[in-house]
Amino acid sequence: MLRDFVRREFVSKGMVADIGVHRDHPHNPHAHILLTLRDITTNGFGPKNRAWNETALLLRWRCGWDEVTNEHLAHAGLGIRIDHRSYQNQTLSLIPGRKIGLSIERQKDPTLPGFLADRVAEQRRIARANGEEIIADPSIVLKALVHSNATCTHHDIARFLHTRTSTTEQFQPGNAVPQSAPSG
Repeated sequence: MLRDFVRREFVSKGMVADIGVHRDHPHNPHAHILLTLRDITTNGFGPKNRAWNETALLLRWRCGWDEVTNEHLAHAGLGIRIDHRSYQNQTLSLIPGRKIGLSIERQKDPTLPGFLADRVAEQRRIARANGEEIIADPSIVLKALVHSNATCTHHDIARFLHTRTSTTEQFQPGNAVPQSAPSG
């Protein structure tokens, strides 16, 4: 799937792409794609192609990843899809999470450098706000899940909530934020 995406979106347009697949952590398999920003000419690498840095092209690549992934998921007979669009473009009233890049254990380390501690704190604020939004309107979860899954289970709902809310206590009876909570 990754090779198909890289071939379609980069190599076919003259870019050189280097793929690195990381499977060292079983719960975080991922890949990196290193791209040239220079055209290949008869004399080797030419000047930087500034068009390859444009936001519109990045958005096109995101759409291309969506297309390739969904084709492969369908071909594999899986009833799930991905969506490259932002929450806003999906009309979901959630705040996008912040990529922290640290294990849960390391996030709790009191000696964490300030910039990382700030990132963790920001993600916790986002998760809390999203949790409050979901408590106020639980249909957000179903809207997000049925958009990308033919069916969804209790486990799917739990996984969605786990990555978009702050704590399990947030969903305990009596801790829900009232619909008309005062702002402040």
